[in-house]
Amino acid sequence: MGLKLPLDLEEALEEIKKEWQKGREDIACLLQRSFSYIGKGVANLVNILSPSVVILGGPLLKFNELLLTEVKQKVNERALYTLKGKVQIEESFLKRGNELLGGEALILNHLFGSIVL
Repeated sequence: MGLKLPLDLEEALEEIKKEWQKGREDIACLLQRSFSYIGKGVANLVNILSPSVVILGGPLLKFNELLLTEVKQKVNERALYTLKGKVQIEESFLKRGNELLGGEALILNHLFGSIVL
């Protein structure tokens, strides 16, 4: 059974979420695999940058429970020994425009030194 998706990303993700909630195994498998790749990428970045916190945001947070679980699992599996259990992975509380706030924070930090938002 095929799934015809709209061109708009938000609408497409909403349609995928509806099918996932209906229990479609193929959709669940696809999401798990996709989020596994995201988790591996986050784990690689953790190993390179050694952050204390990783904040995930964006439209994929429609699947927050599945996404966060998969990313946390991959980071725990793949993080360097010295980083295991030391990196928090959280969901952004900002829903729109968080990229702009991050950019603003970088500029303010550069101009005025360390700031806390």
